[in-house]
Amino acid sequence: MDVLGEVLLTTRLLASAINILDLAAPWGLTVPPERSNLALGMIVLDGRCWFVSDSWPLTEMHPGDCMLTLRGSGHRCMSAPGVEMTSFFDFRSAHGIPPLTVDQPHEPPLVTRVGTGDKRTRLLVFGLIAQD
Repeated sequence: MDVLGEVLLTTRLLASAINILDLAAPWGLTVPPERSNLALGMIVLDGRCWFVSDSWPLTEMHPGDCMLTLRGSGHRCMSAPGVEMTSFFDFRSAHGIPPLTVDQPHEPPLVTRVGTGDKRTRLLVFGLIAQD
């Protein structure tokens, strides 16, 4: 087993959520630093996007690429460098995506489709809250 698999197996999760975002360009989402027991991840399913954080340079991502931010570190994901950014939390509220909370029951993945353009990106995004 790989190191990440072992860490995930031994981590006591208090909450988790999975969503699929189907986004038409241009789009940009920013996630500010959060609590230290929060991990956020993303897998590019279709299309492409760009990812950057304080500890990772601007990187183009393609189908099959994934990222995982630990300890609530902030980051940004966008359809192209320089697009207007929106807070992920404002985006979530505007599109009916429930917040990740410890008392939340496990729900099947939500699919959120935004925009009507042909240049689209589909992302599987997930959040995990671990016991401190």
